Amino acid sequence: MTQHRTHTLTWLILLPVLLVAALTSCSKTTTTTGPAEPLSASLSHQPLRFDPCTAVPQDQLSALGLEVRIPNHYIGPFSEPNLQFSGCLVRYQSNPDVEFYLQATNITGDYLHSVLAQSRSFQQVKVASHDATLATIQSSPGECMLLTPMSDYRLLLDGNFPNKSCDLAIDLATKLVVLPQLQ
Repeated sequence: MTQHRTHTLTWLILLPVLLVAALTSCSKTTTTTGPAEPLSASLSHQPLRFDPCTAVPQDQLSALGLEVRIPNHYIGPFSEPNLQFSGCLVRYQSNPDVEFYLQATNITGDYLHSVLAQSRSFQQVKVASHDATLATIQSSPGECMLLTPMSDYRLLLDGNFPNKSCDLAIDLATKLVVLPQLQ
């Protein structure tokens, strides 16, 4: 009898512990129902409201030394189908060899880092009062991608700049972001 009581007592103690463990494991909910979220989760979901190349009058672009070359066309290193770009290829008038894309986009700094981390180095820079992300290629100095967060979009300058430096990209972005048309 003593052995039967010991066995029963063991079950009486063990049963609530097992029941609590089973209920605890069943009550946990899993929020992931498939693979990790796609990179598009790092994109801004606000639609682009304008094209910076048409929003800023041509005379103001000329005053900055810019000339529109190819409207509404961007060729970049991105393949995500949810990316949005609106802008143009521009040329810097005082140095016709300098061409870069001027785009409004829904790319975020996080997205830029996740897609280009293996091929570019990143630096945080100030563009007027904005914290911007500068992505460069060490083996190709002067090839710059500058992403500046605006109120509801990002301003992107992407191209080759003179003197193997991104100083002109930062300078031009600083002059552009203060224009009322781009606010």
